[in-house]
Amino acid sequence: MTSSANACAVALQESTQTSTPTQWSDERWDVPPIKQSDRARYQQWLESSGFPAASNPQVWEAICTNWISFLSATGTIPKPELAPCRKVVTWEPRGSESPQARAKRFKQDRKTRRCIQEAAWLMFDELETLAERWPVPVRTIVNQAGLGTAQGPFESWDAKVNLRKRRRGNSIWTGLVCFLIHSYDEGTLEEMGLKLSEGLCDSIMDVTEAVVWHGGIGQSPNRTRGPVEDAVEELLMELITDPKATFQTNPLLWWVGILVQSSLGTGRDDYISRGRFNINILPMDVDIRGRLEALLHYCQVFVLHCTMQTWKTSTVQMDEVRGSMATIDLEWLNADNDQRPPPSADTRNCQSVAWKDLVKHLREQSKSFLGEKPRTVGEQLRLLLEESSGVS
Repeated sequence: MTSSANACAVALQESTQTSTPTQWSDERWDVPPIKQSDRARYQQWLESSGFPAASNPQVWEAICTNWISFLSATGTIPKPELAPCRKVVTWEPRGSESPQARAKRFKQDRKTRRCIQEAAWLMFDELETLAERWPVPVRTIVNQAGLGTAQGPFESWDAKVNLRKRRRGNSIWTGLVCFLIHSYDEGTLEEMGLKLSEGLCDSIMDVTEAVVWHGGIGQSPNRTRGPVEDAVEELLMELITDPKATFQTNPLLWWVGILVQSSLGTGRDDYISRGRFNINILPMDVDIRGRLEALLHYCQVFVLHCTMQTWKTSTVQMDEVRGSMATIDLEWLNADNDQRPPPSADTRNCQSVAWKDLVKHLREQSKSFLGEKPRTVGEQLRLLLEESSGVS
């Protein structure tokens, strides 16, 4: 082993001690990444869908190496051996980073990750609260489109009693966004199999610039959303509503491929699905099905939000719908136990002209981004979850 490889091994060992803190104080370590009965189905999906890293070991190695680099750079005990400076923009000569510059780099990387996480939490929480204001018939439509089977109304995770589940679900998304922003800054996206459009690169840069100019950490969860929340929302909306998603051009579909391939691994820890790493942004006690469900869940939340954002109607009809949604009492969300009202408590039947028009638009949006369009991320998530649950 070379001295460089030995230094990396030592740094990795120090970052993965059994005593090192993770981001999740109640994290369990006895949850397998995947059920044995699901292995063949997930493997078949990887092979048939053409995920590049499934057939190219170099691409997969680059993903795993850069993931460790991201975790180290944004953790509490950053290691230059694991996270060398690869910034596209740097003010010092390559290969001669001073201790002061290194400390500043790691401090900024930590701040960026935490700022994006906090912004995403606020953004997700707001959208989930809005989702609960939709009538039961509407939430039933979006749930059926998302799950592909007869289901009851869509239910958000916004209640206080669901905080643990909600933050773990959020982490599957924030893991993607923070890794994507960090990797763009490092110039490593292409080696991991991504070839992004100029427009999508601009959306990534919008998040980075919002963090630089407006980002803060440790802010009140009751604050008013700002430019960082808006930029993260716009980026995710672009990925979810992409009608021609591929592993090379859509980071969300690429992320699905990474999570699935990682769950199938049986070798060394990759710290995506297996292994303890200092302040890992991903919880290891959410298996692949739980991760896919979290991705689909928020795709449904975004489709509801997108439906309202893109509905072309008169001011009168918009006021009618918003007024109807505003009358819903959501105090039960703050209860210490589960007090979700039964579906029968919502008597709105969506039979007015305004609601009928909005429901029609929702059906179109649901079909476009949750089902019937095989090149959307939502449809691929639905297929994976149907297969893993045995639904035909």
